[in-house]
Amino acid sequence: MKIAFVGTRGIPADYGGTETYVDRLTQNLAERGDQVVVYCKKSASPAEKREKDALYPENVTRVEIPSIATKHLDNLTRSFFSTLHVCLDRDVQVVQFNNVGPAFFSFLPRLFGKKVVGAIRAIDSQREKWNPLAKAFLRFCEFVTLRVPHIATVNSHAMKEYYLEKYGKETIYIPNGAIIPTDSFEPDFIKSFSLSRKGYVLFAARLEPEKGCHTLIEAFQKAVAETGSDLKLAIAGHKGFSPEYYAGLRVHESDNIKFLGYVDGQKDLAELFDNAYAFVLPSSVEGMSNSLLTAMAYAVPSVVSDIPENVALFDGAPVDDTLNDHPGLSFRLEDAEDLSRKLAYLFTNPQEAAHRGALLKAHVTRNYSMETMCDNTRRIYAELVGES
Repeated sequence: MKIAFVGTRGIPADYGGTETYVDRLTQNLAERGDQVVVYCKKSASPAEKREKDALYPENVTRVEIPSIATKHLDNLTRSFFSTLHVCLDRDVQVVQFNNVGPAFFSFLPRLFGKKVVGAIRAIDSQREKWNPLAKAFLRFCEFVTLRVPHIATVNSHAMKEYYLEKYGKETIYIPNGAIIPTDSFEPDFIKSFSLSRKGYVLFAARLEPEKGCHTLIEAFQKAVAETGSDLKLAIAGHKGFSPEYYAGLRVHESDNIKFLGYVDGQKDLAELFDNAYAFVLPSSVEGMSNSLLTAMAYAVPSVVSDIPENVALFDGAPVDDTLNDHPGLSFRLEDAEDLSRKLAYLFTNPQEAAHRGALLKAHVTRNYSMETMCDNTRRIYAELVGES
């Protein structure tokens, strides 16, 4: 098959969870012999483009598309020009639009006889960064994504229920998959930030309001003051299109609160997760977080806000007799005091923290296989084009 992905900043993943999902899916499809086209943002130079292209086999094509690089128009304009391009590629059989905004243009490939999939990765209309007009547009795009593509997929049960209740439309649930690590990574990259093995709490997400980093910083400072812990807070992530919010976070930078920026490269990311003492996801809007799955796969004890999309990743994890509880921890959304209590517990109970992490890894290994995610996704593509 020849499959095209529209609606992300492209591969290699250098921004967020949707890009990570597309990157992993692209590599898996390529290994199976499919041809894959991924529409990407423009590189800074021809040399950078060649470097990125060289990371992928010959059956993966990165097509760099220009855009109007503003908060509201960047992804939308890139998606529009990407859609025009893919309509003219006669060999592309399946076009997947990632998230609802790009799917506004999904009618065009259908007019050209292509099979179309809408992959919804989060309820974008709930993100705090959007103004009322943008949120209204995204709600309209939700309607389009559920009506125009041949199939719509979601990565959480909460989203599946949301779209069924609001629009009366069924979607296909395909959870994200995790790569289960088999190696340990000694501190190397993290030393440049004065971080040590099991010496820091990790936040890894875009630095935008709905990701809740401000809540974590407040809670972390309270937990450290209460326990006297010497753990640090490592904040890794792209600053996105919220410069004022990002600037407000950076005023808290100190010897024990480190801003790492966006961490690129599989080895550096692996080292960052493998050496973390704990992981926190305090977000108010998610689909299924790849960062959370990764932390769990690395046996990192994890604390999440209690939105359904986050706590669902802990569902099915066994209640452990020694803990008398599930291994995952949650706190009330935007409640820094509650999060502080959870962090203080982890800071003062290192053996229990490590035990929780080990149980989470076993849970992810059993229930969130990368191979299963790719199998289920490709099966949808094959059914649409009539392959056995």
